[in-house]
Amino acid sequence: MNQSIKDTAQMFMNGWITGDIEKAFKCTQLSWRQRKDPADLEIMLHRLSPEIQLGFYVVDENQFRADVRIKTMTGSDEITLQMRMIRETKPFVVSARGEWGVNPASIHEV
Repeated sequence: MNQSIKDTAQMFMNGWITGDIEKAFKCTQLSWRQRKDPADLEIMLHRLSPEIQLGFYVVDENQFRADVRIKTMTGSDEITLQMRMIRETKPFVVSARGEWGVNPASIHEV
């Protein structure tokens, strides 16, 4: 799966918002997937629980990493989250020819 930053971010968010943790897990970066499992992701994502995605945009990128901001709704509150995406060909090998994946530990409210 060599998808774009936006495709990978969208699939991750769709999985997260709909509760399909397996789908979201498949969009995490390779090195994270090697050391963790979907249950770890579910625990990590539980601290922030967006209900609706309003949109997202890339705020900074180069050939190896990208920072993505996501506007979401939780109840009546609009929240902006940011996550970093890393491109790897295999775990811990960053490459411009790699696969984009979300680093779940980077997700935070801005």
